[in-house]
Amino acid sequence: MRSPTTCPVPGCDEAKAPRQYLCPGCWVTLTPATRTALNKHDGIAMRRLSDLYEALRQGTALHQIEISR
Repeated sequence: MRSPTTCPVPGCDEAKAPRQYLCPGCWVTLTPATRTALNKHDGIAMRRLSDLYEALRQGTALHQIEISR
C-alpha cells in the first residue's frame, strides 16, 4: 500500500505534501485547465479529485487528463 505522502501516479514514487494531490513534477504535467479545475474549493471539489484518481487508475497519461467541471 502506498503512503499518503507518496504521489498516486503509477510509476511515480516521489513525495508529495499532505494537502497536495500529486508531487510537483506530476502536477505540472497536467494541463493548465485541469490544474485550475483541481484548485477550485467548492461543492464538487471531491468529485473532481475522484475524476483525477479514476483517470490515473485507467492509465490515462497526465497531459491527457481533462477535468473541467
